[in-house]
Amino acid sequence: LNLFGDSQLSLQEIADKAYQLQRKIDENAEQEKANLRSAVETKHQEIERHAMELSRHAASSIEAYKESQLQSAERNKAYQQAVVRQQAEQAKRLIDQQAAQAIAAVEARDRQLDVQRQQQDLARS
Repeated sequence: LNLFGDSQLSLQEIADKAYQLQRKIDENAEQEKANLRSAVETKHQEIERHAMELSRHAASSIEAYKESQLQSAERNKAYQQAVVRQQAEQAKRLIDQQAAQAIAAVEARDRQLDVQRQQQDLARS
């Protein structure tokens, strides 16, 4: 009994069977390589899709962050404008108050000068 299950095979038959086995091994190896190539390609496409999803997610996150920062900057700007407006209104009120006081002081001095002139005119006459 030999490797091929038959005890009476000629050398040519053994060579033919060895050749057939080698061909079958080669075909199986080619099929395995093709399957492996296909699996690698599928995995590559899957990785590419995942990378694109991550890229889109990152871009979306960056845009959301930028929008958040812009909104925050706009709120801060509005707040600062409100503070400046309030300070300007306070400054205007203070200036108006000081102007009114100055006008009142000038008017009081003018009245006092008028009274003094009238008294001097009466004293002369």
